[in-house]
Amino acid sequence: MLLEWEDAFPWKGQLENITLSHGAYTAAQARELVEFSEERLGLDVIPLVQTFGHVEFILKSAEFRHLRELDEDPQSFCPSKIGTMDLIMEMIDQVKKTNQTRCSSKRNVVLNYVQLIA
Repeated sequence: MLLEWEDAFPWKGQLENITLSHGAYTAAQARELVEFSEERLGLDVIPLVQTFGHVEFILKSAEFRHLRELDEDPQSFCPSKIGTMDLIMEMIDQVKKTNQTRCSSKRNVVLNYVQLIA
């Protein structure tokens, strides 16, 4: 099962402000969902982490606007801006910690069709 969290994930630290104020999972609920899916349903849970594109859920925030490829478009990170790679690695690390079950070695880091990298 491919699990894409986006802003429903219980982000912490510098990412905490991108978590939905209503409808997001708590850390306990996120772990329970992964464990239930794997242990009770027999599914392999593979977390999907958007990296350079489809990151509107992050870049719509004024706090991270400076990391956009184009200021007017919140869809893509600019990979050459200071802070982009650190933020992406933080996202991956937080999701990885939630998915520490039998498939914890599997990840889907998405690099698909970023249209606006200069």
